[in-house]
Amino acid sequence: MTDTNEILSLKLDGFEKEGLYLIFPDSTRVDLVTENIEHMAEKYWSDPSKISPEIKNAAEFQPCKHCPHYGKDVLCKALTPLLPYIDSLDKYMSYANVTAVFRGKDAQLLHVSQTTLQRALSFLPILSMIYYCEMSERYSKYFTDIMPLMDIKSISSRIYSNIYLENKGDQAAISSIITQLKSEVTESTHCLLKRLRMICKRDAFANAFVHTHLIFDCLDSKETD
Repeated sequence: MTDTNEILSLKLDGFEKEGLYLIFPDSTRVDLVTENIEHMAEKYWSDPSKISPEIKNAAEFQPCKHCPHYGKDVLCKALTPLLPYIDSLDKYMSYANVTAVFRGKDAQLLHVSQTTLQRALSFLPILSMIYYCEMSERYSKYFTDIMPLMDIKSISSRIYSNIYLENKGDQAAISSIITQLKSEVTESTHCLLKRLRMICKRDAFANAFVHTHLIFDCLDSKETD
């Protein structure tokens, strides 16, 4: 699918479950749904043909030092929404064109966008770092009403607005939360990038994390607006 007319002709049935659906120009479809994601991740993690013992034991593959699972041979929760989709998506480069269809939790609306794989996959880093990572999951409340196909500035504005409303405009409290959020997400991102580069052949997953990290860089500018 390469133009607006083809997007408009897209049949919007078959997208019933919460998650992101990717349709490539060759009509290949990859469903990034959250249903049973934990089971799929554990299965991938336990398969030595997917991740060898040598990679698992490598220093660069270990969880963040502040993670409660640091030094343990267990699946880091931040990898949970990533592992099930590596086989399907690692054959594509980050700049690949894709039609993305997103259905949120209990949402009646479908969001459709023609974009690059890198931008569409921002759905996974947000899941990974905010909803699964045990260091950063407490910040999930600030991601209310965020739709992954929004542009970076819109997502950043929504996060800032949620922080602002919770703290009733207290700039000191807002600045403190943003500083902590950025610090923890940056640490998680660097750690996850090291691991992804050891198990991925292409750049789509890694660049999705780099792209998503720009959201948090934009929070600094919101404080000075």
